[in-house]
Amino acid sequence: MDELKIIGGVRLAINGDENRIIEFNPNDILFTERYYAMYAEFREKQKELEAKAKELETGDLDADGMPINLDQQIEFMKQTCQFVYEKIDGLFGADTSQKAFGGALDFEMIGQFFEGISPYFSKVREEKVRKYTNSATEKKNKHVMK
Repeated sequence: MDELKIIGGVRLAINGDENRIIEFNPNDILFTERYYAMYAEFREKQKELEAKAKELETGDLDADGMPINLDQQIEFMKQTCQFVYEKIDGLFGADTSQKAFGGALDFEMIGQFFEGISPYFSKVREEKVRKYTNSATEKKNKHVMK
């Protein structure tokens, strides 16, 4: 039987580890729509998180020079990471955050994740825009040359 192969998307090995693969298709309009919706949700949530972080930064220290509410600060950071990981898993698939971050709750790693995948969305968007702008430019140039 003949075979039709339809390949779309991106496969990325986290730190080159073939056991830690994430896949997504930045050409899929529905996926891209959900990605940007998640991004918008993060931007909105960021305001709330910044207010909560500021509230927790009292400046009051215990006898050892540690914040008196260190446990609350750690819990807040933990919940924040878990919120982001839930959103990542919801969009990219179950256990994506485990594959990407190996169980670590790390804001720096989250930043690296999004910096690493965002060029795939930018590239697709640029190609789509170029397709239409080049077409419009050609039509404009033909009209001007007449």
